[in-house]
Amino acid sequence: MVMSRQSVASDPVEIVRDALSRGVTGSLHVNGQRGERVVYVMQGEILAAHGPDDGAQVIRRLFNSGSISVGHSEQLLAALQAGETLESLLIGQVPEDLYLELLAQRFRQNLLEFVGCPGEIRFIPLETVFVENIQTGHDSFALLDAVRGVRDRTAPLQARADSLVARPGPVQPGKLTHARLLDLCEPQGLVQTLIDTSPFESGATLSALSEMADQGVVQLFDVDGDGSEPANVAPLGAAPAADAQPRWASMPDVTLPPEREPTQVPQPSPTWVPDDDDVASDPSLNLPALDAEAIQPLADVDVTEAPGADLAADAIEDAPTAEFPRDPDEAPDPDEAPDPDGVDPEDAAIDDDPLIAQAIRRAQQIEQRREAARAELEKEEGGVV
Repeated sequence: MVMSRQSVASDPVEIVRDALSRGVTGSLHVNGQRGERVVYVMQGEILAAHGPDDGAQVIRRLFNSGSISVGHSEQLLAALQAGETLESLLIGQVPEDLYLELLAQRFRQNLLEFVGCPGEIRFIPLETVFVENIQTGHDSFALLDAVRGVRDRTAPLQARADSLVARPGPVQPGKLTHARLLDLCEPQGLVQTLIDTSPFESGATLSALSEMADQGVVQLFDVDGDGSEPANVAPLGAAPAADAQPRWASMPDVTLPPEREPTQVPQPSPTWVPDDDDVASDPSLNLPALDAEAIQPLADVDVTEAPGADLAADAIEDAPTAEFPRDPDEAPDPDEAPDPDGVDPEDAAIDDDPLIAQAIRRAQQIEQRREAARAELEKEEGGVV
């Protein structure tokens, strides 16, 4: 269903902002001098912006930047007119990163032209948005503010593009973008011709040209003037005359459907714990204390019944030590290398110490005497004479 009603808002930027704030899903349509512009919104986000000549404009930029030849560009344009899609024509022909960047800039240009059309805006509600060149990952409200700034700064240049001439100024360019546009201005060039031959979108071209004029990199002159004085091109943000009409005063308005609750997106739990300074600066962080009676103690654990608790200490001490086989790929430890004569180095060190050797012999004699006494006792108890 097509909806087109009166609203308080008159600036297209505010109409799109109102649609985002309401969380509606659908398409906004406006007719300009070069055809219809459509902006698609869904649940508070701008997802896409289409124009009537998207494919041709992308091919124009590829040709102006030197990425494709004249013959190739003519073939692509003919294929577009025959019904081929831009994606099927360019995927595999140009780098993927370049193709995606071209689509992103076309999206911004269409949004810029949408908010610059002083025509009737129609809203068509949709269940969902499934169209070409969907763009995500941006702040839609911040994007609208940026587009509004570019529109107000470049509108005077756009309105006089056929009557302004750009010439190199006395200041050298400080950006690569400015240097490329300056080459197109030598010795002088009509602003509209500069737009048509620029490797950038028209909004980006005019925005850079405005900045270059402010810095003195280029100078703008009226075509009908004598060329002695630069033209006075004031941005829309300048103070208007007392009898000047607002820029969007004559534009018809539009009313969107009733506002609905925005979709709540679950947020991850915070990974930080607020300290005293955080609580002091934000009282909402002062969480209530836990009820001590609501805390249940842990059940007692009887460690005497744990597996292995009834093992005797002697059994643990007498347990053999497990020996693990050495990894065949592991280099041998030089400290563990056996002696060439078959004698452990530690044993050799003990034998060389006379005190230790004497103590060992004494212990062996005592052990022999104990064995003899134990054997004598067993004979007496068994009645052996």
